[in-house]
Amino acid sequence: NLALNILREGEKNIPGLTDTTMPRRLGPKRATNIRKLYNVTNFVEKCPLPEKDDKKTKSNTPKIQRRLAIKKCCVESRPST
Repeated sequence: NLALNILREGEKNIPGLTDTTMPRRLGPKRATNIRKLYNVTNFVEKCPLPEKDDKKTKSNTPKIQRRLAIKKCCVESRPST
């Protein structure tokens, strides 16, 4: 593999080097680099999201306990003989 930088283009294209443009394989990760790529400033108006009408109702359920704790509870509640 050769790492080459093209400083200036001549009159003729070099086949496979200057006649094709290679797209980026990976996009930028950081927010500032994404802004640079799309020429966006830091202050962009955000589109308002539509409100959801059908919200699910939440219900509380008891936490699942260990089996040993349940057995102890059952043993204590039994009448002793």
